[in-house]
Amino acid sequence: MNIRTVSKTKLVDFNKCPLMAYKKVRDNSAFIENADIQRGNLAHELAEKKIADEFNLDFSSENIEERFNLEVINEVLNIMENTNILHYYKGMQVFGIEESVVIELDNIKEDDIVSLSCRFDIVSYAEIDNQRYIVVDDLKSGQAVKESTDTEAIIYAFVAYEKFGGLPVIFRRIALSSNKKFVEIFTPEKLEKLRPSIMFQIKKYVEEMESDMIPEYTPGDHCLCCPFISSCQGRKKVDSLQNKLKASIWAKAYAKKYENEVKSAAKEIMEKIPTAPSGEEVVLVPFLNGKYGVKQKTSSSWGLKGRKISKKDIINLLIETGDIESYKDALDIKFNESLAKKLTEDYEIETKETVKTTLSFEDLNEGD
Repeated sequence: MNIRTVSKTKLVDFNKCPLMAYKKVRDNSAFIENADIQRGNLAHELAEKKIADEFNLDFSSENIEERFNLEVINEVLNIMENTNILHYYKGMQVFGIEESVVIELDNIKEDDIVSLSCRFDIVSYAEIDNQRYIVVDDLKSGQAVKESTDTEAIIYAFVAYEKFGGLPVIFRRIALSSNKKFVEIFTPEKLEKLRPSIMFQIKKYVEEMESDMIPEYTPGDHCLCCPFISSCQGRKKVDSLQNKLKASIWAKAYAKKYENEVKSAAKEIMEKIPTAPSGEEVVLVPFLNGKYGVKQKTSSSWGLKGRKISKKDIINLLIETGDIESYKDALDIKFNESLAKKLTEDYEIETKETVKTTLSFEDLNEGD
């Protein structure tokens, strides 16, 4: 394993989640090409083929019907009907499509040379006000693009700047299905100021990938595309507020990824379990290729029907008195059935009943 060869993709993964990058370096077999990836690949291919034909560049795009399923082809063709990709390249000189570039960086670690590799979707020359630019395009198959500068944009620009003669770089992120775009200009001055930070990130990546210590996970939207989500540390029991917050982010991403399967399972559960005034019942339901115990709990609580004081007023009062810890859990005043009845009958205070049904999922696959 040649750790000292660093790709843009691995560096971006590392910036999102060190654990994901660490596992990808050691387990390439985890990669699974799903329908979303197929759609993205085909949309890229069709757009790039159109650009290649316009600029007389070699680009192979054959046997699409054999490499992609019919539904994916139909979806992507519908996307491409609304895409006028060529108008982004008027007056420009496209010279690279799926262009793989490698630059060498020294003084990263122990005086060794580290190769940083990057593949540009489209790379072009443009001249604006007598100034020549390198234009690097990152094509996206979805409706939206991230409208901010991230690690990926910086690495794209830095590699282009180093490889193509120190020219200023225009980075563009283009959504093929909506023609939305994000543009950032990287001047040589800006990239030189970013150089120490880029070098530090690469050094940190190399050190952690070579270490025997397994790095921490950092949950976020990227969990949706992570091949290791099912076995991530986010599933394990947590014992600190920081870990609980991290685990909750992971759990939301996990639930979103398997939303349809969870909804289907929940529907099946609700059909099997009759709604009761109160109580619990556990049903075993197989889904997500495993065994899960699902507990339904129905409970009632009573609160004031009309609140005289708003929650905001209560919070302000607590802040003024400084006694937040004692009362923060009582902001929503709840009481049991007997007290609710007493308030209504003896004091003519109206109360309301709230019935809540919750489903909790328990993983029964541990230890299998």
